[in-house]
This record gives sequence, structure tokens and C-alpha cells, in this order.
Amino acid sequence: MPSGEERPAATRSYARVLRLLGPAVALAAVLAHAGGAGGLGFGLLLLAVPAAAAGALEAVGEVVEERCSPAHAVLAGLGLALVVGAAAVRAPALALGCVVAFALQEVAALLLPRPLPDSERASAS
Repeated sequence: MPSGEERPAATRSYARVLRLLGPAVALAAVLAHAGGAGGLGFGLLLLAVPAAAAGALEAVGEVVEERCSPAHAVLAGLGLALVVGAAAVRAPALALGCVVAFALQEVAALLLPRPLPDSERASAS
């Protein structure tokens, strides 16, 4: 389709649904896990992988048709990589039953200030 022609409204709305489906399913997975339904959350996270892939492919198609900037496709690809990574990391952690404890430990490690070891303190002064 030449870049000067507009797509029909039904096709545009379908593209919009594809772009929003992956993040919506991933958010539902987070909410399900926060609500205590870890199995449902993991299932939704696995469902978010093909949904995010469809959104990323739609973004690449729009870049090829020159309907949006390449940054849109790059961000959609990054979102897909994050969803795939989250599903890959969560699968073994879910089997061990330590997802919440591990996540809280990592957040605390990032947010809490840590004292410098004596060797670094001496070299800093």
C-alpha cells in the first residue's frame, strides 16, 4: 500500500488492539499475582508473550509502511523482550515458590543505601 493512502478504520482499530493487548495481558498477570493467584498470573504472563509479539510485528509493519517512527518498533521489541524475560525467569522461581521473597529482596537491594566497605572508604578519601 503506498504511503499516501489511508488504511480503513477497521484495520486501524485492529492495529490499536494489537498494540495494547500485550501490555494489558501483562498488567493482568501482575494484578493476578499481586492478588495471590500465582498460577493464574504465570498463565497470563505466558499468554502475554504472543500478544506482545503480535504488537511488535504490527509496529514493524507500520514502520515499513512509514506510518510511525522506528522508535515505536524498537520500544515494542523491547517490551516483547521484557515479557519473554519475565516469563523465563518466573517459571523456575514459581516452581521453587520464592518469587515474592526474591522480588522484595532485589527491590530492597536497589533502594536501600549500603555502606561502603572499608577498602573503598579508604580509597575515596
